[in-house]
Amino acid sequence: MAIPFLEKSAKRGHFKSIFLIAESYEYGYHYEPDRVKAAKFFLKSGKKGYRKATLRYQNILDHMTPAERTEFDDFLI
Repeated sequence: MAIPFLEKSAKRGHFKSIFLIAESYEYGYHYEPDRVKAAKFFLKSGKKGYRKATLRYQNILDHMTPAERTEFDDFLI
């Protein structure tokens, strides 16, 4: 996967690139698996209008451990 190109595109706000980075965090493709970071990126992509990201965001929230949920909630504050 071309992670450096995705990161560059994501920084410019491309919602699909942000979504693909979220998937990479969720499944550990290039990064260590991290559902909290994945949720952050799914949320960001969803806010840009990518409905698929919004659905994945909700799904990942539903399956977080209490510790992950606390860490994510601290991010939202």
